[in-house]
Amino acid sequence: MDMYIHCQQARECLLLVILHIFSVRLLRCLLVLRRWAIPEPRSENEQQVRPSRFLFINQSIADAMGPKVNYCQFSFFMRNFLTLIIMAISLTAMGRDFTFGGLVYTVISETQKTVRTKAGAGITPGNNVSGVLSIPETVNDGSNDYIVTEIGKFGFKQAKITGELVIPNTITTIGNSAFSGCSGLTGSLIIPNSVISIGEYAFNDCKGFDGTLELPESLAEIGWAAFSGCTGLTGSLVIPNSVKVIGEYAFSKCRGFNGTLKLSESIIAIPMSAFEKCEGLTGELNIPKAVISIGEKAFSDCKGFIGSLIIPDNVENLGCEAFRNCSGFDGELVLSSLLSSIDFGTFCNCSELKSIQFPKSLKKITGYENLKGAFEDCTSLTGSLVIPDCVETIGVRAFSGCSGIEDIIIGNFVTLIEQQSFQNIGNLNLLSLPNSVENIGGSAFYATNIKVINSKATTPPIVSNSVTFSDKTYKEAILTVPEESLDLYRTADVWKNFAQYKTSRINDIANDGIFNITFNADGITIQKVADQTVSIYDIEGRLMDCIISNDDSVSRVLKPGIYIVKIGKFITKIMIK
Repeated sequence: MDMYIHCQQARECLLLVILHIFSVRLLRCLLVLRRWAIPEPRSENEQQVRPSRFLFINQSIADAMGPKVNYCQFSFFMRNFLTLIIMAISLTAMGRDFTFGGLVYTVISETQKTVRTKAGAGITPGNNVSGVLSIPETVNDGSNDYIVTEIGKFGFKQAKITGELVIPNTITTIGNSAFSGCSGLTGSLIIPNSVISIGEYAFNDCKGFDGTLELPESLAEIGWAAFSGCTGLTGSLVIPNSVKVIGEYAFSKCRGFNGTLKLSESIIAIPMSAFEKCEGLTGELNIPKAVISIGEKAFSDCKGFIGSLIIPDNVENLGCEAFRNCSGFDGELVLSSLLSSIDFGTFCNCSELKSIQFPKSLKKITGYENLKGAFEDCTSLTGSLVIPDCVETIGVRAFSGCSGIEDIIIGNFVTLIEQQSFQNIGNLNLLSLPNSVENIGGSAFYATNIKVINSKATTPPIVSNSVTFSDKTYKEAILTVPEESLDLYRTADVWKNFAQYKTSRINDIANDGIFNITFNADGITIQKVADQTVSIYDIEGRLMDCIISNDDSVSRVLKPGIYIVKIGKFITKIMIK
């Protein structure tokens, strides 16, 4: 199939080879003619050797031309001359144009009797059409019938076509920019079930379509920006399972689609900006399980998708801003178990997402100055944000503006919290910092009013500047630090600005003694919880159990592992061994 798809390129390469051989043969013939005109001097006793295997006709013609003609030279000339004639005939047949029904066609194969509509170049179309375009299945050059199998590249670029575009069922390839910039088109665009390949920019910026796009089960490849800017196409976009390759920008800015998106189960990559600004697509987005890569801005500004967003477990690479401004997702975000990093702006302004399920493979949430953070302005994230223990770096502006978050639990392997990472969250009940944190960037928690900060770091983390926390936090927050590190915090830059300190022993669990929590190999028991809601999460933030207690104590059996317990606004972490 791939050979068939690229047969045009193969023919072009073949023509170049033939032209090279042609020129070599012609040069050889000219050299032979020169030798006839200026024969080399010979001695009186020199005799010509004429091998008996040469054809008699060549010998007779050579003898007739006179004694100056070397027979071997003449035989060599005849072989090359006949080859030149055959090549000339082949070249003429393969590149021959003819006109039928007002359109120019180019012969692809005389043997198979196939043609393409004439190709253009740059801004010059192969056929300058204005009005109704009718491409037949077969054409005639006056002597033979030919099957039309290809639309040549730049064939009808910027044509002013009126009415529907009807592509015959014999077409297998639609060339690069074949209909790019066409205007006046109406109705639906139906690609026939014979088409295997749609080239780059094939229908880019076509104006006037007001119906659906129908892609066939024969289709294998959709080229770069093939349908980009076709704003009038409506309905659902169904990419058949036969499609294995989708080019970058393939459907970008197709704002008219107002149905669901069905992706091919055969694709392994969704490239950069493939569906960027397809604002009208609706329903849930189901990403095929075979996909291993989602490119930069692949679904950026697709605001109509709803429900949860599940990134399949085979996805290893997730490009920056891949889902930026996808503000319709209103469920859970489930990330691939193979992701090691999340880049800047990836889920920025997914403002209706309710929760995030982080994978154990995640090492870094990346961010850069003056660029949107990975989860910036995900304003509907609520409750506790638990950064899992596998994460080491929280990037610039990562969760900036996530104003619905109430508590932040930073995992035990995070060493760096970069600038502005949690700014503009508003009111935060609890910030829990692990012993692993070494550096906190400027404005990391600026414009975020925190009630309680639990720092488990025995060495105070280095804080960039005094605006890392808000003035209200310095005045009103209770900063809890390890008992043996109190003096270090009181003299450390920025930390010394806090007005209220509390100390804790490293093994303390409850933050203020209101609740009594005990746990062992059999599970957990919590006392003094009457009329409280007790929530137990695993280390990845998944809710394991939620108990509305009417009794003074509750008990639960838990498997060995690390758990997060939330009682009202109090949060702590426990380990069952």
